[in-house]
Amino acid sequence: MLICYDMVFPEATRCLALEGADVVFHPTLGGAAVGDEDISLAAFRTRAVDNFIYLVVAMRGQGSMIISPQGKVVATAKGPDALAIAEIDPSGGREGGDAFNTQRDMRGRLFRERVPEAYGILTDPDPPVLAKVPSNVTRDEAIRIMATVLTTGEERFNEAQALARAGKTEAAIRLFERLCEECRTSWIDRAARERLKTLRPPAESQAPKVP
Repeated sequence: MLICYDMVFPEATRCLALEGADVVFHPTLGGAAVGDEDISLAAFRTRAVDNFIYLVVAMRGQGSMIISPQGKVVATAKGPDALAIAEIDPSGGREGGDAFNTQRDMRGRLFRERVPEAYGILTDPDPPVLAKVPSNVTRDEAIRIMATVLTTGEERFNEAQALARAGKTEAAIRLFERLCEECRTSWIDRAARERLKTLRPPAESQAPKVP
């Protein structure tokens, strides 16, 4: 099983496949890539065919799908509680090859022909690209922010919204400001900043008037 954000990292699916997984189940809030629905579907199909596994996806509020080891979507279901159903052979559906070698199960060839010694950079916790494209948060900050967003963040955002609707503007502003600080870079930060624009008086109205 891979959960939510795990699927964005191709290495996670490959690790399960190398351990011998025939079917990978994936409950998730989102997709398999940062992009639109087409890109996400393409990523799901790629994860399946890259590893010749069956991939069973359940997306919260969006339905489910089953993808074959050859990257074909064999069943889909739309809607919050919809179930995708297909009859599969967990050990089958993996025939393939080329002019040089065909296999009944392509995993026998795919994983035989890997060159692990060429992939050492995959386990480097500080790859060279991070010097070129630094992250805007540290690893520890990212963990803390995600924990806040997934627990009390949304509840407190809704509380600030309620304060604003009740006319308690200053209290709402203070709470939105705390959320911006505690949840920076998240959707809560972005939404709170938009709300602060509407709650704070324009800068012009705060400037002293020249006689």
